[in-house]
Amino acid sequence: MMKSFTKVLIASATAFAMMGTLATGASAADLSDTSTLTNAMSNISTTADQSAGTTDAFDTISKALSDTKTAVNTATERLSQAKTRLEALENTPGITPELKTVIQRAEQNIDSHIAALNDANSKLDDVQQKLEKTEQAVQRAQQAIEDAKQVIGKVDSYVQDLEKIFDQIAQGGDTGHHSNQPTGTPIDVYRLYNPNAGVHHYTTSIAERDMLIHAGWNNENTAFKAAKTDATDTNLQPVYREYNPNNGQHNWTLSKGEHDHLVSLGWRNEGIAWYVDPAGQVTVYRMYNPNSGEHLYTTNVNEYVTNAGRGWNPESVAWKGLK
Repeated sequence: MMKSFTKVLIASATAFAMMGTLATGASAADLSDTSTLTNAMSNISTTADQSAGTTDAFDTISKALSDTKTAVNTATERLSQAKTRLEALENTPGITPELKTVIQRAEQNIDSHIAALNDANSKLDDVQQKLEKTEQAVQRAQQAIEDAKQVIGKVDSYVQDLEKIFDQIAQGGDTGHHSNQPTGTPIDVYRLYNPNAGVHHYTTSIAERDMLIHAGWNNENTAFKAAKTDATDTNLQPVYREYNPNNGQHNWTLSKGEHDHLVSLGWRNEGIAWYVDPAGQVTVYRMYNPNSGEHLYTTNVNEYVTNAGRGWNPESVAWKGLK
């Protein structure tokens, strides 16, 4: 049993060591190599299986200890009853000296056996206490292993998100070289934050911006630049705005399909928020918070990556902004 427990601890140490390597030694270039993560998960799964077997062994031994203690207590009770009967015989009138001597020797033997049983019971109690402490240690180790598996699962998901982000940046980011130049006239898209609701709002309207600031929203200045409406510019694409009357949140999307779908679900159609030029040189990223239901739009790659690590779902490029 102790060899099995030692194997569990060694396997646990190996798994946690690999976790440490993953947490402290991985660079952006290492993110595509998932062998360390895979090996750590494999080690932890093996450790969990071994510790489960160890727990089964503890259960078997605990049952044997309990049964033995029951047998010891039963034997002690039977000896005590026998001694009571012998004492009664010893005091019977007319008993011969020889028989009395036999009874007294029997009583002494009973006392000796009871003392041995009490000693055995004490040792069983001691072993059981130590076993319970060891079992508790194994159970704590098992819980730590399960916690580690959850952490590694989150790390695995985050690494995959980072890979997507790096791919998106490589494919859709600003490289400084564009064959098509934007033709739209830039206008500011303002970003505001509601500290009470924890959500952001975006608008090209200075009046709407100032009204929200007056209502207690934080002014986060210009988020990016959209394109001014120009009927002669056929390159411009509309960004639609919808409002959810149930939770008070807005959504902005370049997709007419998404826009129509949300409206069919009960979102209020607030028309076209602004226009964008697909030849724009500034990438606007979109992410989704599954806890609050908010969509966030940003040109800041660091904000995009950081929020992905905090549980936001990266949703790639929303559209292109102007410089």
